[in-house]
Amino acid sequence: MLPPMDATSRTASQRVQTALDRSNETNEQLNAFLSTRAEAATAEAAAIDGRTSRGEHLPLAGVPFGVKDNIMVAGSPATAGSRMLENYVPDWTATVVERLQAAGAVATGKTNLDEFAMGSDNSTSYFGPVSNPHDRARVPGGSSGGSAAAVAAGIVPLALGTDTGGSVRQPASFCGILGFKPGYGRISRHGVIALASSLDHVGFFARDPDVLRAAWQAAAGPDERDASSVAAARQEPAELPDSVEDLRIGVIGSLAGDSNSPGVRAALAETVELLRAAGLDTGTVELPSLRYTAPAYFVLNCVEAASSLARYDGMTFGRRAGEDRLGQEAVMTRSRSEGFGREVQRRILFGTWALDERNRAASYGQALRARALLVRETAAALAEFDLLLCPTAPLVAWEKGSKDPLQVRRHESATNLANLTGLPAISVPGATAEHGLPAGMQFMGPAGSEELLLELAALLERQRPRS
Repeated sequence: MLPPMDATSRTASQRVQTALDRSNETNEQLNAFLSTRAEAATAEAAAIDGRTSRGEHLPLAGVPFGVKDNIMVAGSPATAGSRMLENYVPDWTATVVERLQAAGAVATGKTNLDEFAMGSDNSTSYFGPVSNPHDRARVPGGSSGGSAAAVAAGIVPLALGTDTGGSVRQPASFCGILGFKPGYGRISRHGVIALASSLDHVGFFARDPDVLRAAWQAAAGPDERDASSVAAARQEPAELPDSVEDLRIGVIGSLAGDSNSPGVRAALAETVELLRAAGLDTGTVELPSLRYTAPAYFVLNCVEAASSLARYDGMTFGRRAGEDRLGQEAVMTRSRSEGFGREVQRRILFGTWALDERNRAASYGQALRARALLVRETAAALAEFDLLLCPTAPLVAWEKGSKDPLQVRRHESATNLANLTGLPAISVPGATAEHGLPAGMQFMGPAGSEELLLELAALLERQRPRS
């Protein structure tokens, strides 16, 4: 990995040029970026330098950041990692990007991802897989693997991702960095290509807790163009201790045991000891219905994906395949068959099946009931403890091509839970585990606990032993 970028002593123009150079130098090995914004980013950085030289304060002045390629940046491609959108270039920018830019950050490029954010190891991208900076034979996690790899490799200090079932936190764990998913609706999704609207969140990657907090504070808040963000702004936050040292942390027992690798279990034990050494209370809590998390999540994800992606038919949106003289049905069939990869097709078909009236009650209906049960049980756990802790993933990054999608889905309960409940969660680097690879620890809190989660991440960063 490259050394981290100096966050304070250089001009915006210098820092952005360094990020662009690093992207060019590493992309053949990592494939983290699908496109760069060299000309636009250079001009934006020069403007930032002009503003700061006149004494203007910008909390993210000159911070280069990557943008997952399902988030709009005007004039840059937005492929969603798919052949279906390989030529799409929007003329508008997502709210979250606009807000980071207003705080002085500079988007240097668009990062690789699993196709339409469907995947957990960044293997489904039409533009090829991303490599883990710690070991290029291994996956970086997904679906936001390009963003995670770009931050972990020291290319940029900040990157945006989306998180529908763990797509920020799991790659953060695999790459050994911070991955933060605020609560549902706390970051506007205007300008984000939808996967599953009741589960989709925008999140952030960083190595420095201060950069992460500045990005969160710049981007958060209601946006009239996203109704979920308006509703989230009206939500009453939970009552929590004023100080992070007064937090009570509940370790989710069923996510702390034999399903984890020995290295991940050891990393969890070390994290608990660090918390106790800092004066925090810890205990164990159980969620009896946790076994339903992954299957309920997958059903809901597929049902909503089938709806969200119906517009990409080669007629309304997306790449058109075949000649019009063949007729609408033939063109749409060929466009979707050629434009979507196997994982996307699989989820659309399953979601359509689950909504069929013959299957709905036993599939979609059961998933909704399981979700409601998990929401209640998580609320009960958070009435006993202020935050919940578990490994972000039960394994470290696996070798490319070594797992099929079904195997991967069995390892996602911890991250899926925070999307089903809509609660904020953060993955914090833990101790090194098997093969010298990082293992992340996930903390989840009640609605409105984002600041405490960020404060806790900073505390652990200070507490963790350095090699």
